[in-house]
Amino acid sequence: MKKALFVLTIAVFCIIGCQRESCIMEPIETDSQFAEPGEWYEIVNTDTLSNTFLTETYIGNKLHLGYDMVRISFLYLSGPDSIQLSGCVCWPLKADTCSEIWLENHHFTVRWDQCPTQSVMPGMLQASLRRAVYISADYQGLGLSKGMNHPYLNTPLIARQCIDCLKAAKKVLKDMGLILDKDFHTYNIGYSLGGAVSLGIAKEIESDTKLQDIVHLKKSFCGGGPYDQIALFHKYLSEPDEPLEYPIEFLCGIYTILQSNKLFAKVFNEQDLLSDNLYHSGIIQLLETKEYTAPQLCRIMQEKGFATLSSIISPDMIDTGSTMHKAFLRELEQFDLTTGWSPRIPVLFYHSRSDMTVPSECLESVITHMPDNPCIEFMFVDSSDHYQTGNLFYTNLVYGLFKLD
Repeated sequence: MKKALFVLTIAVFCIIGCQRESCIMEPIETDSQFAEPGEWYEIVNTDTLSNTFLTETYIGNKLHLGYDMVRISFLYLSGPDSIQLSGCVCWPLKADTCSEIWLENHHFTVRWDQCPTQSVMPGMLQASLRRAVYISADYQGLGLSKGMNHPYLNTPLIARQCIDCLKAAKKVLKDMGLILDKDFHTYNIGYSLGGAVSLGIAKEIESDTKLQDIVHLKKSFCGGGPYDQIALFHKYLSEPDEPLEYPIEFLCGIYTILQSNKLFAKVFNEQDLLSDNLYHSGIIQLLETKEYTAPQLCRIMQEKGFATLSSIISPDMIDTGSTMHKAFLRELEQFDLTTGWSPRIPVLFYHSRSDMTVPSECLESVITHMPDNPCIEFMFVDSSDHYQTGNLFYTNLVYGLFKLD
């Protein structure tokens, strides 16, 4: 028993480096009720994936998760246009039926191959222990869509794309001969950016009953997420000259706004929003390559003197009375997940009061805007940083310390 627990703990905290083998399959067909997958359809052994979710340190051990895995592509429909995205669906070996889905929404990453189709994500372990189906989408700009813009902190958009991935994955399961029980249910999980995406998915599902008929959402687990990006901006703005723990996060926030609103981008461009020194530093170009991890870019920013909010954004952005600042705040409102609704399907929030990467003000905003909701459970830890809290979040999931009802 102790040996098994040790293996599980290693799986949560470490990377597994190994070679990738695959077998190309034919494209799948889909029903017209959701976006159709494209031509990328690939069977993968989960032993062959590198586990890159928490650390860049490789170890020689391997963990066999007992899963069949299929990489899929699907089309996300956006107005008259469609874009091809990727994701993965896994199910227990030799299983014919299944009653449970774990939909995991991955953490913040800017390197193209740090995503579910290329790596073992921590939620896959929990799903494998419960003999459940596991589904996870690569966010736009990662995996198969690496040539596209990354939406960064545009959590409503990412949430809709993750739901489309689940729709397509259900069809894959049917084609592969695995039957979901009529009364199956889905757990929706994520940490950091994934925590906000999970809340965005819950919001989307509760706003459309047809989606709940497809997803069968039972509970969402949201850890350490930027649910209220206005609160996040105000927190950083209160101490503009203090070092940021994760400076790349705010740089990506700037690009989230520029990419999500073409009208805003016509009035204010990146050179208006960013400090002159950062704009000419070459860091933007490094970000756009998608070959650097977020921690690597943070180190580069810190080494070049871009560790504070005042060194990243322009003086007009810091000036609360400026037209630019006010317009930027208005744009951030579209990503606020704490107002305009209140969950009817259970949600568990997990956050550290000592988190300086995604400060607890983001969760305090949820508490303020969704008071006395019996469907919401809040869990705080007091003395761990963002990364330690992420380890605790997934450890609680793996060892069954969170209530699933």
